[in-house]
Amino acid sequence: PEQIRTRRNRNRAFLLLRSRTRRQDPFLDRLILWKMATPGGFGSAEEVTDEVKDMVVALQEAIQESLSKEYDTFDPVSYVTQVVAGTNYLVKVHVGESDYVHVKIHEPLPHKNEAPRLMEASSGHDADTALA
Repeated sequence: PEQIRTRRNRNRAFLLLRSRTRRQDPFLDRLILWKMATPGGFGSAEEVTDEVKDMVVALQEAIQESLSKEYDTFDPVSYVTQVVAGTNYLVKVHVGESDYVHVKIHEPLPHKNEAPRLMEASSGHDADTALA
């Protein structure tokens, strides 16, 4: 109860700070999202950014190999993140008609100089299936 109240107040403070900032600031936006995220848990779903899209498309071959299937359409649509020793991305990818796959990718911390890697992929999802 007290922790929840404190977290809500902190989140309100960050949103107020963001609303008072007149120009777009990607660093501030990312900081606010990071501060508002539940520690150790996935955040809320967002539209895919170019950075996330490029990361997923670069792993398309590994994803298709993992699922033993090739897709003509491969369009990431939304994602959630989890901060760990690096960042885990759970991405919903449209693969044709009403079919979607969910992909979990780990991006190591920058000082490790390692490329993002596929952790798991699952098929059989639709547009309404929540990322979890």
